[in-house]
Amino acid sequence: MSLDLQNFLFDKQQDSSVPFELRIFEEPGSNPPRNVAVLNVIRELNFETQTSHRLTIIVQDLQDEYGNGPHSESATITVEVEDIQDTPPRFFYFDSFVDIEEDYGSNTTGLARWGDNHNHHNSRALRIKVLDSLERRLVGLALSAVDGLAYDPEWHSIDEVVANFLASDGDTTPEIARNIIYSISGGNGEGYFKIDQPTDGSDTAKLRRAKTVDSEAPNTTFITLNITATELFENDTETDQSTSQTCVVSVADIDDNDPMFNFDHFTSEVDEDISYGVPLSFKSPGGEETFINVTDADAIAVEDVNGIAKNTATVTVKVNPKNDNFPQWSDPPYDGDPVVNENAPSGTEILTLKATDADRENGDNLWYYLSDRSFTGKELFSVDLETGELSVADGANVDWETFGTNLIIYVVASDEADDPLVSHRNETSFDITILDVNDNPPQFSNIEEIFGSENTNAGETLVGSVRVSDLDQPGTSNTDLEPEIVRIECMLDCAIPGDATGLVELMMEQTSDIIITYIIRFNADMDFAERRGQYEVEVTVSDKGDPMLSTTEIIILHIVDRNDEYFAWSVEHGYIFPVEEVMIASLRGSLNKIRNAKMLNDSFVLQRFQVGSDIINSNTGAEFYKKTKEDRI
Repeated sequence: MSLDLQNFLFDKQQDSSVPFELRIFEEPGSNPPRNVAVLNVIRELNFETQTSHRLTIIVQDLQDEYGNGPHSESATITVEVEDIQDTPPRFFYFDSFVDIEEDYGSNTTGLARWGDNHNHHNSRALRIKVLDSLERRLVGLALSAVDGLAYDPEWHSIDEVVANFLASDGDTTPEIARNIIYSISGGNGEGYFKIDQPTDGSDTAKLRRAKTVDSEAPNTTFITLNITATELFENDTETDQSTSQTCVVSVADIDDNDPMFNFDHFTSEVDEDISYGVPLSFKSPGGEETFINVTDADAIAVEDVNGIAKNTATVTVKVNPKNDNFPQWSDPPYDGDPVVNENAPSGTEILTLKATDADRENGDNLWYYLSDRSFTGKELFSVDLETGELSVADGANVDWETFGTNLIIYVVASDEADDPLVSHRNETSFDITILDVNDNPPQFSNIEEIFGSENTNAGETLVGSVRVSDLDQPGTSNTDLEPEIVRIECMLDCAIPGDATGLVELMMEQTSDIIITYIIRFNADMDFAERRGQYEVEVTVSDKGDPMLSTTEIIILHIVDRNDEYFAWSVEHGYIFPVEEVMIASLRGSLNKIRNAKMLNDSFVLQRFQVGSDIINSNTGAEFYKKTKEDRI
């Protein structure tokens, strides 16, 4: 099969808006001849609109005379558009209309409201009425005229950001894109605004206040600014490629002008007991009757006859006094510390009573004294009538053990006016704390003799006890008692005479915390075998106060003999051996005890005895005499 090359066709497959066309012509000098397709640009290419174009080209032959074909083939062509520097800057962020408020002037006050809100350019007469009783001879009022808006001097600063702008080079290829500089190219003749250039690529240009904008000035309600973005050469000089847009700044009027008084000083005179709601009358500095007039002029300068603008005025009210107030106690009703040491000497200063009286400056001319209810207070303390100084009274015995820690006293403050019928008194009470001092040594009481026997073993508690107490304040070091055995010595009937240190130990137990009381018991510190005798135990009890006080007492300790010796007894004869506890035999051979036989000067006395009834009633009987140890009975 042969192909007729003259019948090859090229076809373009693209949208009609594509700025290209495909032209087919015969290639000159080709043999055999062939067709060539040429792609031509038919409209201006814009890199900023489309950076590349993708085209599909199809070539197709014709059917031959034998009925073969047609056949086709396709190819894809991408046309890349190269950017050139031909596009001015473009704003893609722009505040075209902004609202601001005019700046506050330096004459604006921020005091309390006086008059109607936003009552600009209107004159207003103020009438002052008595709202409460007047209690001073001379009252000075500072009036400030404010039209009712809160004022914050930090609300608007000169550098406040008003609007933001951001533009970029219309040619977006990084290699050819230029930096942008922003300027106010029109509408800023008074220099109210300035532009801060962006600090980096992501920042915006900022329109800021450059100076105070006053809406009362001409042509300041709306300010139209031309904002221009200009491309820069690499040496930071401006090119001729720039873009401008309009920003309208609406300046709102604010309340920035102070109201004005008609005079700067007003005077009035009233009685202290003037009734509620009575209007005051005023005089001007020249003595003329007048009202207090206030003009709120936001755009009008108000001046008095001397040409001095005013936004404050002073009102002086002279009040004729009257003694109609009771003294009032301070909280607390004294200066100082309501504390006194036990046994403080007469004249010791404790505190100064403190009260005030609205009829008198700083409580002057008040009198102070102890109330009749303060019985104990009068016994211990005295008060200076004029100064209110409270001190220990002459001859007073401030004794903690008698009065305790807290003592309530009642005091009176009085204005003692010349007319007793109109004098005013006020009573109050408070506690005075008496601090205990260590002035009571420990005291022994209920002293019992202590008993044990030779059968007593170490650790056993002996019979008998001693009590010790301290009258000082419980819970303090003054009543923290500590016992100590100073000496143990056998004094009578001693099996082992002399020093017996270590024989016993003390055991102390608290029995009362109202008056600190302890009971002292004695424990054997060793076995008492062969320790019979009468001992002196010298015990000292000390507190831990300052100064430390102590008391010493002698406690008698008896250790009696155990029953370890015997004698024989017959119907007519017997031998008695000198021991504290002996046994005798009855006629029938029973054993009976004879107790408490005492040794006296190598002899003994049977003080008490027991025998069986058959012995007591026996015809033979038994007669006991004071005999030496070897005599017979």
